[in-house]
Amino acid sequence: MLLEGKKAVVTGGTRGIGFAIVETFLKNGASVALFGSRQETVDKALDLLGVGAGDLGRGSRDHGGLGTLDLDALLLERLGDS
Repeated sequence: MLLEGKKAVVTGGTRGIGFAIVETFLKNGASVALFGSRQETVDKALDLLGVGAGDLGRGSRDHGGLGTLDLDALLLERLGDS
């Protein structure tokens, strides 16, 4: 696959162009962290993508108010440090 072993962070990835980017990256083998403005839109995007919450990194502004340190921890947990 074209993006096998690559890692991506997509903010605004729950709709429109952002969603299409997430979908394309996943189809091409990338590991993706998906972020949106509301938990409901993140959950809907995960359903549409056919992935579970544990299958890719995700977060929203209204779900615990992810700050920079929380975001760093989530990305390290989901995508690794390489």
